[in-house]
Amino acid sequence: MKPIITVSRQMGAGAEQVIAGVSKTLRLTVVDRAVIGRSAVAAGVPSVAFQELAYEGQRTLVQRMLQIMQSLPGGATSPRDQQRDTIGPFTMPFGGAFGSSLPSASDTRATMDRYVEVIGMVIRDLARQGNVLVVGQGGQSILRDEPAAMHVQIISTFESRLQRLMDRDGLQRNEALRRLQVSDDARENYVRKYYGLDWLDPRNYHLTLNTSKMSIQGAIQTIVGAAQEQSKLASGGQGA
Repeated sequence: MKPIITVSRQMGAGAEQVIAGVSKTLRLTVVDRAVIGRSAVAAGVPSVAFQELAYEGQRTLVQRMLQIMQSLPGGATSPRDQQRDTIGPFTMPFGGAFGSSLPSASDTRATMDRYVEVIGMVIRDLARQGNVLVVGQGGQSILRDEPAAMHVQIISTFESRLQRLMDRDGLQRNEALRRLQVSDDARENYVRKYYGLDWLDPRNYHLTLNTSKMSIQGAIQTIVGAAQEQSKLASGGQGA
C-alpha cells in the first residue's frame, strides 16, 4: 500500500525539517500549498482566491476572502475545457473532474465554501495516487476517512516556537509573537469553520509530536516507523 501522510503543524515547531526528512526517507511527494494552489488554479479557481485562502493576517479568512471575491471582475478566470494536465508528478483530471463543480468566476458573491470544496477535491485526487505527504490545508480533515492515511501533528511549546522563528527569520520578539498568534488563530479558525474539528485535538491524529520534547531526527524516525506500520495494516498485514 502506498503511504499517505498528512501533517498539521504549528508555525515555528520545526515541521519543515521533519517533512523534508520524512519525504526523503519514504520517497514521498510533498503536496504543499504551492502544489495545491497550482492544481486549484488549473481547475479554474481564480489565483487571487487561492492566495487569500492561505491568508494569515489580522482579519478572519472569511472576511478577507469575501472582500476579495466581491472585487473580482466578471469572467476573470474561466475553467479549462475537458483535458488532463500535469502538476509535478501528478496527472490531474482538470475540467472533467472539477469544472462542473466550480462556481462561476463571474459570480462575485460566491462564498469561500466552494473554493474550500475544490481544494478538498484536489487533495483527495492527489492522495488517491499515493506516495504523498500532504502539508496543512485541512488534510487531516479531508482524508480522515481514508484508511491508508496517517495523520500527524507537529507542535512545540510557545517559547520554543518563538525562539525558532526569531532565529530563522531574524525577527524581533514582538514581530515573531504577532506572527505566531496570527498563524495559530488562522489555522484554528479554518479547520473549525470548514471541517468542524478542533485543530489541536490529538484525537484527530495518529501521532502528535512535540519538538520541544524530542529532536527533529527523533520525530522523523517516529513518523517513518509509524507510516510503515500503517501501510502494512492498510494492506491487510501483507506489507507496503
